[in-house]
Amino acid sequence: MDEFEKLINRNPLLQEVVGLAKRGYTNLPYHNFDHAKNTFVASEKFASQCEEAGASVDRLVTGPAALYHDYDFAKAPEAKFSSKESRSANRAERDLTSVLGHERVKRIGKCILATHIDASCETIEEKITVRADIENVSSSFAWFFANFFRLQHERIHLNPKSAISIKASIETTENILRKYLQDRDLSLPGDKSSPLEQMLSNMVQLKTIGQSTLDKMLHKVDEEN
Repeated sequence: MDEFEKLINRNPLLQEVVGLAKRGYTNLPYHNFDHAKNTFVASEKFASQCEEAGASVDRLVTGPAALYHDYDFAKAPEAKFSSKESRSANRAERDLTSVLGHERVKRIGKCILATHIDASCETIEEKITVRADIENVSSSFAWFFANFFRLQHERIHLNPKSAISIKASIETTENILRKYLQDRDLSLPGDKSSPLEQMLSNMVQLKTIGQSTLDKMLHKVDEEN
């Protein structure tokens, strides 16, 4: 039994949420159900950190938000939704109101909407959801390195015309992450470092890797998918 299963098995309500949420994920290289599971595990880690620092966290908000935040990511945009995040939040509301209640599901939706690059974070649950979503870029370099290439492969898979050089992709990624991390306060009780500091450290390491190694890594991800 892995860490995700151990955490889910603590609460029958979360087990029901998992069964509902996994229907919205496909086998994309990055935005698949493994990403949702990893985001959930990270949300539990941050919730524990906050609680140990004396803060109160509703894990029946952060957990379901993590599991639903990229629901239907592979689907084409729909005019009735302003963003992928709003579509995911809408689906969570439709699926979970009868399970978790209207008020809690409303907060889950706000957490999902907070993962949009231009959104702000008002509650500790919203900050935890965003921090958990970007854990792959603000934690270890090894994890960041692997997921960087999965994201490049996925972008091309979803839009073949979007192919750009690895160098250009690194620059674009850094610009996006800087905006995502600099324009809002994502600090949590008990933090020992900021996600921005770790992301910048990861980007510095990525830029030191030779072009041939980067090309080989992208080719490896292509073969895996």
